[in-house]
Amino acid sequence: MRERNIWKIHREAAIEFCKELLSDPKVVGIVFLGSIGRKYGDELSDIDIGIFVRRGFDPKKYGLKWQGVT
Repeated sequence: MRERNIWKIHREAAIEFCKELLSDPKVVGIVFLGSIGRKYGDELSDIDIGIFVRRGFDPKKYGLKWQGVT
C-alpha cells in the first residue's frame, strides 16, 4: 500500500524556500530533483534541490548547508 502522495506540498515548500535565492544575481539556476521530479513523495520523503551558482555565492547568507563542486 502506498502512502499519501504529498509531492505537491513538497513542491510548494521548495518554491517558497527558493524565492529569496532567485533574487540573488549569483544564482544561475535551480532544479528540483527526487520526489518532486518523480511527482511522488510521502511523509518520509526529503526535498532535493540543486542550485547552480557563480563564484562568490555565499550559502551562509541563506543558512544553507553547502556541498559544492568547484
